[in-house]
Amino acid sequence: MDKKTTFSQRFTELRKLKGLTQDTAAKVFNVSRSAIGMWEQGKRIPSIDDLESIADYFNVDISFLLGRENTTTRLLSSDELFLIQKYRELDDDSKKFLKDYLNDLSALYIIASGMNSPQAHMLFSNSRSRLHHEQDSLLWSINEAIDLQMILRDPPTILGSDD
Repeated sequence: MDKKTTFSQRFTELRKLKGLTQDTAAKVFNVSRSAIGMWEQGKRIPSIDDLESIADYFNVDISFLLGRENTTTRLLSSDELFLIQKYRELDDDSKKFLKDYLNDLSALYIIASGMNSPQAHMLFSNSRSRLHHEQDSLLWSINEAIDLQMILRDPPTILGSDD
């Protein structure tokens, strides 16, 4: 497979994964809409400067874009690094809760995006009951914290104390 074919396939795949239209990609990379079309048809490959911009935007290596390597070293964004750091600070129960919560969010996203499958509805049903339970527990914890904060800010007076 030559570099043009490999680049065109990888660029198209990355563009679609990011949810970009060809018009949006043209704006992002400051090139014409026809340049994007030619890249994706394998009729042209971008300049070195454009390749650097594309690699940076999609967080991949240029060698991956050109087909020299089949895997890429994707660098983590600062948000991803932050999330990993916070996850590592959690205890095992909290990690399990977070995983369940993310699965619940995924199920809700599937439903919201119109994927009407029995699996999606089952996920949604399980998620909804677990979220209600967790919400009740969280609200109780918040109320306890508020009560404690109010006591600490305005401690009750003890009758008969000598101040």
